[in-house]
Amino acid sequence: MLLLFFILLNFHINFIMLRISIIFITLFVPITSLFAQKQLSHHQSEVITTPRIFAEGVISAGDYESHPEFSISGGTLYFVKSGPDLSKWTICVSYFKNNKWSAPAVASFSGQYMDADPYFSKDGKVLYFISNRL
Repeated sequence: MLLLFFILLNFHINFIMLRISIIFITLFVPITSLFAQKQLSHHQSEVITTPRIFAEGVISAGDYESHPEFSISGGTLYFVKSGPDLSKWTICVSYFKNNKWSAPAVASFSGQYMDADPYFSKDGKVLYFISNRL
């Protein structure tokens, strides 16, 4: 009787794991296929098929850069620079002009408080971000 219980329990657990796997594959595969699409930006002439550092030495300067958000036109980039211990977050901005990214500057609305996670509205007219300001 006890052996039958364990066999049924094992079958039930395997069935649940199979259902979870099927749900995961059903949801995950279509999402990953979205990221596999090859798209060109307005200033890029070739398709990038492997990861590479973005604007090395200008935007990716070896500091703690993260959370990039491009404007709809692709010509403005907001991103976060953090302290090594994550005690300070500042939103910086850079502009794509003359075929290169400008040196980042602290965004006009940032620098005094801890600001992070810039995000444009769907129409690109409003930039949202988190902050510890009151």
